[in-house]
Amino acid sequence: VLFERETVERWLGHLRVLLSAMVADEACTLAELPLLTELEREQIIHGFNATQAEYPKDTLIHELFEQQAERTPEALAVQYEDERLTYAQLNAKANQLAHWLLGHGAGRGKCVAIVASRGISMLLGKLATLKAGGTYVPVDPEFPQERRLFMLQDCRAKVVLSGGEAAPAEDAAEAGEEDGTYT
Repeated sequence: VLFERETVERWLGHLRVLLSAMVADEACTLAELPLLTELEREQIIHGFNATQAEYPKDTLIHELFEQQAERTPEALAVQYEDERLTYAQLNAKANQLAHWLLGHGAGRGKCVAIVASRGISMLLGKLATLKAGGTYVPVDPEFPQERRLFMLQDCRAKVVLSGGEAAPAEDAAEAGEEDGTYT
């Protein structure tokens, strides 16, 4: 079977909505024609976006993460491409990096630059920085070197984390950072 019955029925419903709208208003442009029924439109716009949840207002995001890691240590916390980490693994790596950051001068009120592509290394750097009490500035390694250097100098990062890319790690030395990088 190429398509499920429900899928074909949904497509037929969309075609009915489209044809009905075309007959109802001949002046309507193609971009203005609806495909969804009112019920489907309502579900997409309001139903799927009803994601508000109550959470403790006096708890920091990394503390909420730690609570989740305690409740479900073996559950999948993050997956990016072929890399997967459970809550326990991500928490352990973040704690290790947070201790490294603290040992290299990061901490409360200190900025950490994270030079990494989107992925687990960026997430890990953010989580570890928050656990260490610092703030972070994400720096895209694809930015031109001049832009990266400006960002590193402007944020006055105490530590520069590199997501494994070779060139951005050199930026720390050129930006005048003496505390080094962690890859």
